[in-house]
Amino acid sequence: MLFYRFHDAHGPTVVITNDITGANLPKGESVWKADGQTQIREGGGLRLGAYPKEIIAAIQREGFFVGSVHVAGQHSVGL
Repeated sequence: MLFYRFHDAHGPTVVITNDITGANLPKGESVWKADGQTQIREGGGLRLGAYPKEIIAAIQREGFFVGSVHVAGQHSVGL
């Protein structure tokens, strides 16, 4: 599935959403910057500290998934 990725301009937080505009992203202190598109397929390995099935479920439930590129013991490559 194709989703849109945004990152926190001041930290390691990444948000994945199905809204290209990012209008549904969590409000708060974060300044969200568009970071391109990303493909997420169920059955893959950990990404941003979660399995793809969990990411997709969060997007369906909340409209977005929040993760971090700094997950202990992992490196998120090819987000």
